[in-house]
Amino acid sequence: MLLPPAPRQVAMAVAAAILGDADPIRSQMIGHGPVARRRRYNRVLLVMIPLLTILVLAWWLRELPAWPWQASLLALAAGIPLAADRFHSLGHAIVGRRLVTRSGSLVRRRCVLSADGIIGWNLDQSFFQRRSHLVSLTATTAAGRQAYEVQDVGMAEAVRVAELLRPGLLAAFFEEPRTVRTRDPAGRLKGRDSSINKVDGRDV
Repeated sequence: MLLPPAPRQVAMAVAAAILGDADPIRSQMIGHGPVARRRRYNRVLLVMIPLLTILVLAWWLRELPAWPWQASLLALAAGIPLAADRFHSLGHAIVGRRLVTRSGSLVRRRCVLSADGIIGWNLDQSFFQRRSHLVSLTATTAAGRQAYEVQDVGMAEAVRVAELLRPGLLAAFFEEPRTVRTRDPAGRLKGRDSSINKVDGRDV
């Protein structure tokens, strides 16, 4: 919003001048692991493979010419490196009292948000994220885009980031550890600390 298209170094220098600190702009990002990588490939395959199958079947039945399935095959071939680049772009970091997030491919964004501007957290899980044990953590704020997302991280990492930047903001959603009483084979009572925290009903 403050700078027209410019060389990368110029844009980074302007951003550092606005922040008063170049570290968030140049910081190394924490990667999101092999499960997040697999999700990027699955998104391509789940869309393109059924489409390619339908087009090949229609061509085989002589209802369509060959070029639609050939074009979809080229799109599939282009989608694989795009998925790899999307994963390579994915990351987050905590630099001082700032949350840094990065995502995208054709349009890659690095967002820097001051912890003082965070007014809430959203923990979102789609059906496929639940199966992969991943969550998207969104920092909400009154400024800018109003929502800045850390995509596809484990629940423990999402809670760690939230607690480091705004300690206690999620505390109301945690269950206190409780002692569970059981009997051993001899009939004696024994206790153990469950020490299980839950966020929205999920163990962390």
